[in-house]
Amino acid sequence: MGIVGTTAGTLWYINWAESTSIRLISGHKNKVGGAGKGWLGLGEGGWGWKGLGPCFPSPFLLQVNEVSFSPDETHCATCGEDGSVRIWSLGSMELVVQFQVLNQSCQCLAWKPHSIVAWEAESQHVVAGYSDGTMRVFSISRTEMELKMHPHATALTAIAYSTDGEMILSGGKDGLVAVSSPRTGMTIRVLADHKGSPITVLQCTRKQYHEFGVEGGELWLATSSDRRVSVWASDWLKDKCELLDWLSFPAPASPEVSTALPPSLAAFCPWEHGTLVYVGFGMQKEALFYSLHKKQVLLAPPHAVPGQHRHCSAVVWPCWMRWRGGSAALLPHETRRPSWGLGDEPLYPRGESRIPF
Repeated sequence: MGIVGTTAGTLWYINWAESTSIRLISGHKNKVGGAGKGWLGLGEGGWGWKGLGPCFPSPFLLQVNEVSFSPDETHCATCGEDGSVRIWSLGSMELVVQFQVLNQSCQCLAWKPHSIVAWEAESQHVVAGYSDGTMRVFSISRTEMELKMHPHATALTAIAYSTDGEMILSGGKDGLVAVSSPRTGMTIRVLADHKGSPITVLQCTRKQYHEFGVEGGELWLATSSDRRVSVWASDWLKDKCELLDWLSFPAPASPEVSTALPPSLAAFCPWEHGTLVYVGFGMQKEALFYSLHKKQVLLAPPHAVPGQHRHCSAVVWPCWMRWRGGSAALLPHETRRPSWGLGDEPLYPRGESRIPF
């Protein structure tokens, strides 16, 4: 038995006695440096293997663009500028599998939702968006690409599954939002409301069918870099997609800093249904909570349920935001280091109406 590394970065496990071979997903960007008993040398991607299990990786040599957690939070997926999608075990902190697309950068990815709590490999899929306008659906159990679609003419910048996993929403650098079916591989709808400004966030959540006075069991939002957020109600089985709200957030006419502006980010509030939070370049460094029911920015953020905390960590403009349970994590645009948190203390001791940074 042995392990063979190729100049393409692929690993093969070979059983000489049985004349069989198994292709192992590569952990290297380019050719494999060398292999020996129990060890595999580092390639230019900076990864090492011990036996048939991954060792701790060295720091990423190229930019990581997105992180997505599995529905049961036992695994996470990352994608990078080198075109790789890596699946990690959060329990062992080890690399489980890697998918590689050559000559493309992977800009965004999303984990397919499901209602099963326990980890079941057969139901695990991730979708990834690439710089050439394509997106690919990968099966983790079979370690293979199941579907490739080309819904955009420009690079993908955001991607998300519908709440039932039956549709894929993707946003491009040109501001177009495409709705595609992973069952048929067809794009069934293209929305041009944000045309001209790159899509930064796509997110879906469930709603009551007739809530907000519109039909549909799903609520989703799209955010673009021009500080605009559109909120939609959809029933994909009936081909219904209706604009529910359109938000535009002001900003100074001429930025004081010459560096690149932070992105516009929005997400549905997990503990207060019908509320979304927005951060981005604006008049102040703050997080805004907007109520879809009241059609206005709230004077104070909604209270979290008992046992959950609200954390907003940033020293400058946020560049990344993720909800986990009842918490919001914000990473700053420049330092990328959390420096300030909001827990059980009063949020507005001086009557302030927003969360400042």
